[in-house]
Amino acid sequence: MKLALCVLGLLLSGALADAQENPSEVIVMPTPVPTATPEPLEESEDAWFSRHLEGDLPFTFHLLFSGGYQRLALGPLNTRLQAQGYDAAPEDFLSFGGSLQFSAWDVLTEFEGHVGTTLPVVNQDYWMAMSASQVFFNVGYQLRPVKQLRIYPIAGLGLAVMDLNFTRRTVLPTFDEFLTAPTRRGGLSHTAFALNLGVGLDWHWGWLGKVGLRAGMIWTPFAGAWSTSSTPNDQINSNAPIASGPDLRPQGPYLRLNIGF
Repeated sequence: MKLALCVLGLLLSGALADAQENPSEVIVMPTPVPTATPEPLEESEDAWFSRHLEGDLPFTFHLLFSGGYQRLALGPLNTRLQAQGYDAAPEDFLSFGGSLQFSAWDVLTEFEGHVGTTLPVVNQDYWMAMSASQVFFNVGYQLRPVKQLRIYPIAGLGLAVMDLNFTRRTVLPTFDEFLTAPTRRGGLSHTAFALNLGVGLDWHWGWLGKVGLRAGMIWTPFAGAWSTSSTPNDQINSNAPIASGPDLRPQGPYLRLNIGF
């Protein structure tokens, strides 16, 4: 043991002596040079405009035009119409309208309005034209499975209005009959609180425009109120409440094509 320690001491002393005689062979580690922090690159105007066109900005604004199909449940109204000799009112409508749409960081807000028209309804004496309109404030969220594609669920609150306009068409009154009932035209209006639930699918070209489809359901949780609608030269009798009207809830599905800029 003592012999091994003596040998180890001789080796270490020899190595130290060699290092002192040859100092140039000692390895010196280089001093690290600090690196400068890179300056953030400013986006050029051309790059910003390119992202603007491709729809990569966090906010967008669109004006949409739309048209499509809508079905409304009119059972209580048709029961009352048929009791007075009218044909049943069609429940299928062609819908036209548009909306103003704004999105920020994929949160979507929208003001939407549509008017639906259908075939007229007649009985022996009267011709009735019918229209159904809705106005909604919608909120939704956009999903982006691919760069130009947007899929968004929406929910909205608003009003559903149905207008019935009657015109006497076949029987011409005598002078005394006209004095007894001078009105040959009249209108009724029904207004109800409504909910809008839907989902949309749009293909975007940035601010150059977009095209898409939207499907959903209009739901009226409560029966609305009836009133006389505005008639020419008769503001006194316009918008007067009507009692004992049918408990109408104009609700049903819709499918629309949207084109926006």
